[in-house]
Amino acid sequence: MIFARSYVTRSGQFWKMWLFFGLSLASGVLLFRGFNVGEEQPSSFMALVLAGTGFGAISLFWLSMSIRCKNCKTRLGWRAISKESHNAWLLSLLTSDCCPVCNDIGIQVANSGLENQV
Repeated sequence: MIFARSYVTRSGQFWKMWLFFGLSLASGVLLFRGFNVGEEQPSSFMALVLAGTGFGAISLFWLSMSIRCKNCKTRLGWRAISKESHNAWLLSLLTSDCCPVCNDIGIQVANSGLENQV
């Protein structure tokens, strides 16, 4: 996978990105379908467009709140959306190899227990 060395992947949070992508896709499908219905069925148009907009808002809210640094608990999704430009925040989030606040790399080293066996 191209993002295998990213902080989001190494910290075990890439499933949250998949959920974000799924919600965004659902939003796009609902919006597309709503605009295709158009003037033929005004009530369906309104329902589909509102549902698509809602799914889009929920997907961004999910991304903003769910991806966090394991060490300092910074909301990395929100930080990327709010600090990066509109065309670079997603790539920045997916390619960052450490937390931009505390430089945590996202790998937790398991305790081997050998230090207690002396």
